Amino acid sequence: FRKMMDVHDVAMEKIVEMNRLARTLKPYRDSLEDQALLDEINLAIERLEGADEAMMQWMATSPKLGKLRDTLDHDQIMAMLEAEQEKIDNIGKAMTSSMENAKAVLARIQEPKKQD
Repeated sequence: FRKMMDVHDVAMEKIVEMNRLARTLKPYRDSLEDQALLDEINLAIERLEGADEAMMQWMATSPKLGKLRDTLDHDQIMAMLEAEQEKIDNIGKAMTSSMENAKAVLARIQEPKKQD
């Protein structure tokens, strides 16, 4: 349970960075004419928002340990916690991946400006 919550805590810290990246990318949708780059921007934003939504869904639907103890035996609780650990691990990976992708897209957008 603690390991699962540690991943959750790290993921929550990433939410702030993910939102910042999405806010930084969004204005470029109105100022760029390169369709391929616009598609990359839109995909990057979708991935950031999708990972954020997955985290919010997990938090809303993940079982609460105290309530589990009232209805399940130890083995059932352990199996459920393992499944939840896998879910939050995958969400953490999606968050990291979406952030890395957004940073790469942002770097490509800003690179020509540095050369001017």
